[in-house]
Amino acid sequence: MLSIFTTVFVIDLLNRRRDERKSDAELKEQLIIQMRSEDNALAIQAVERIKVKGWHKDVVCKVKYSIQQICMVHFYNNLI
Repeated sequence: MLSIFTTVFVIDLLNRRRDERKSDAELKEQLIIQMRSEDNALAIQAVERIKVKGWHKDVVCKVKYSIQQICMVHFYNNLI
């Protein structure tokens, strides 16, 4: 009986972790798209959310878009 409970518990835990990773991946992709927005406030908000999640250290995020470069583009656009 204990082995059945343990098996069910482990399977449930693995399913939850998979769902969390999928949800995080979808959010990350959405935020990366928002970073390219013409709307400066939306782009900055996306950058801040990425920083809060710690994804700015993520290799995938660095390869796709450099947060610093995007911030600089938006910064210079606001100066003009």
